Amino acid sequence: MRIIRNSTLCLHLDVGVFDNALSFVVGSVLGPEMLTSKYQINYVRPVIGEKLVARANVVYSGKRQSVCRCDVFSQDTEGNEKLYATSQGTIVTMT
Repeated sequence: MRIIRNSTLCLHLDVGVFDNALSFVVGSVLGPEMLTSKYQINYVRPVIGEKLVARANVVYSGKRQSVCRCDVFSQDTEGNEKLYATSQGTIVTMT
């Protein structure tokens, strides 16, 4: 993945970025032994900015599975953010 400074480009994020962000946030709830059951990504707009910022949170967590959400924002040089893509996923424990 690359971002070209001061340029406008459509950036197709590798789904691994979302999968990792969702897994890390759920790891604090379910522990390290987990699998991604499913996830969906919705791209909202092309990336315009200097960097990407990802924020993930757990929406629901049970004994065996958690549902989580990840939003990715593009950020300009002044720190202003615009939503680039959003994802929701279900993570399950292996134990």
